[in-house]
Amino acid sequence: MRTTILSTVALLLTPGLLAKPTPPSDQSSSLIITTASLDSGLNYTGYFTADTRPILAPPPAPACEGPTCPDCPDCGPDGQPPYSACGPSTFEDTTSSTSPLASDCLVIAKNVRLGGKWNVESVTGNQHQLVQFGTCAFGVEPKDKKGGFFEIGNLDIIDIINDSVNKFAESHGGKVNAAGETDCHGSLAAGGDRHKVKWGIYHTK
Repeated sequence: MRTTILSTVALLLTPGLLAKPTPPSDQSSSLIITTASLDSGLNYTGYFTADTRPILAPPPAPACEGPTCPDCPDCGPDGQPPYSACGPSTFEDTTSSTSPLASDCLVIAKNVRLGGKWNVESVTGNQHQLVQFGTCAFGVEPKDKKGGFFEIGNLDIIDIINDSVNKFAESHGGKVNAAGETDCHGSLAAGGDRHKVKWGIYHTK
């Protein structure tokens, strides 16, 4: 007689049901019953338990909270996370035939996409070029010279460049030159920690 072995809690090879195991008391499992007929004419009844507890998804990776965060796929090479320090901006079209190529300005936006921020002095009122590529440069200067410093993040630069290109480049044959004003977070200078900032997109020197 050929014996069939199944990985079940109980397997009964009888013409009838001889015994029935007690269903599990653990509410996280359920009793599964299978029946079939063998070539010999005997019937078998198999009992096994199945775990019915829900499969939980793994917890999400911790959010990046700074340069030391180990799980920050969007951080830059220096570990800086994406950052925004400025509010809404105004836009003025100053494009001319000698203005930078919009495609070069978009490369700047691409190059800074992985994070970073710039601290800029707010004392002298001088213009500070922060980044450049090809024919295009981006710079800022304090408008109110409150003292201390203000911050501008990579996301602020990306938004300003993308918005300027979308607003002005098509009507100028793929060139863009723009200026505007925004307010950015900074040190606790006189009158609060928001600094009025002028920005510009212009041709490299």
